[in-house]
Amino acid sequence: MLNLCVILNGPPGAGKDTIADLIVEKEGFVKHQMKAILYQHTADYYSIPLFIFEAMATDRQFKDRPTVMLQRLPPRQALIQVSEKVYKPRYGLDYFGQAAAKACTDQNSRFTVFSDGGFDEEIEALQEVFDVVLIVRLHREGYTFEGDSRSYLTNWRHVIDVTLEEGSPKRAVDEIMKACNL
Repeated sequence: MLNLCVILNGPPGAGKDTIADLIVEKEGFVKHQMKAILYQHTADYYSIPLFIFEAMATDRQFKDRPTVMLQRLPPRQALIQVSEKVYKPRYGLDYFGQAAAKACTDQNSRFTVFSDGGFDEEIEALQEVFDVVLIVRLHREGYTFEGDSRSYLTNWRHVIDVTLEEGSPKRAVDEIMKACNL
C-alpha cells in the first residue's frame, strides 16, 4: 500500500491548486488531479485539442463563459456534463477515483496530494491503495460550491477543516502538515 494521500476539498477558486503546489514544493509530495483524465475525456467528447480545452477550463475569466466549441456551455459546465451524464453513468460513480488510484499505484506515489477531491466514490477508490487518506476541507470567505457538482466531504475517518486567509497559504500548508502526523 501507499502511505498518505491528502485530498484538498473546497469550492472553486478557494486556492486548492496553490496549496497543493506548496505541499509539493515544501514537503516533496506528488501532485495528482482527478480532473486530468476528465479534461482529456471532455476534450475528446467535444472534439477539440486537449491543450485548447485545458486553457479554457483553467482560465478564471473564461471557464464560466459559454463557448460555441462546447455547444454553448462554459468549460466548467462541460466538465460536469461529461462526468455526470457520460462517464459516470457508463462506467460507475467511482470511475475517476479508480483512474486516479491506478495512476498513483503505477507511479508509486507514496505521498500524494490531490487538489480536486469532491466525491465520496473517488475517495473510496483511493482508500483501497493508501494507508491513510486525509480530507482537508478548505474554507475561504466569499467562496462557495454554488453551481458546482461537488460539495464538502463528510463521514471520513481523517478530516480537518482549514480556513484560508488572503496572503497566508503557507500557514495553511503548515496546518495541513501538522495534521499529517495523525
